[in-house]
Amino acid sequence: MHSLSPSSSNSVAQDAIVLESTSLSILELTPLIIPYFIGFFLFQGFNTAFPIYLQLKYGYDQNTVIVLWSYISGASLLVGALTRIPAGLISNTIGRKQSIYLGFVIYGIALALIVKYSNLLLFIIGFGLIRFGVNLYAMTGRAVVSISKKDRGLKNGILTSVTGLGGLFGSAILAMILDYKPPDYMIYFALLLIIIDFIFFNLALVLVPWLYQRVTKGRNDFDLDLKQKFTLRQSISFGALRKRII
Repeated sequence: MHSLSPSSSNSVAQDAIVLESTSLSILELTPLIIPYFIGFFLFQGFNTAFPIYLQLKYGYDQNTVIVLWSYISGASLLVGALTRIPAGLISNTIGRKQSIYLGFVIYGIALALIVKYSNLLLFIIGFGLIRFGVNLYAMTGRAVVSISKKDRGLKNGILTSVTGLGGLFGSAILAMILDYKPPDYMIYFALLLIIIDFIFFNLALVLVPWLYQRVTKGRNDFDLDLKQKFTLRQSISFGALRKRII
């Protein structure tokens, strides 16, 4: 039998500490992971599947779909570029949790417009709202990571990975629904996801801190702050935006 050297023992102990810290950081971020995933699931999924939706529901030919989608996607990109800073300011001003709630509402309104009306302007408004909603999620997630007290790189990496996974599964699953169900089922499925997302988010806000306390045997260092708010003046003086203004 060979005993571990002191240096080996220290290395094993350090690895165990790092693993515990990493696991706890992932647990702390859990309330944000599903809203983040669903937000990008719907955003990227609709960008991929909506041209097919137009063809299947309204019987448009390929040329008509190309023209319509060029208007819709172009306007959506413009809205996305113009609303990144406002989304960040809103997240700072009303708080992170309220921003996520607002994202749920914006997505719901956008989907209702898309499924109820067949008007190009309303399609543009709907996709503009989706783009604004995903910006709210993105800015809120980055803001939460920026004020975390530990493992910021890990948490940022998790959110980035969730963004990619959401887009991948959204594109595949919404397209699959269009293959096997009537076109509007894609919208109904998206609305159902928003409801499930809302329920999960509220449950996670209660259960995850409780679970953290149980796992850590009563530690009070849970590192997820969704309540922090700033005045509009404070918000526009932060970070890169402040440097640009000054």
